[in-house]
Amino acid sequence: MSKRSPKSVEEKLEIVCLFLNQEQSLTQLSKQYQVDHQ
Repeated sequence: MSKRSPKSVEEKLEIVCLFLNQEQSLTQLSKQYQVDHQ
């Protein structure tokens, strides 16, 4: 079974917006939100 924790749509949008606005790097975001950046 998958070990992924469900993220809300709002949380996903926040992560994507932070990355697209170049406010944080992909590595920083993946560590902060505990997501795999592959």
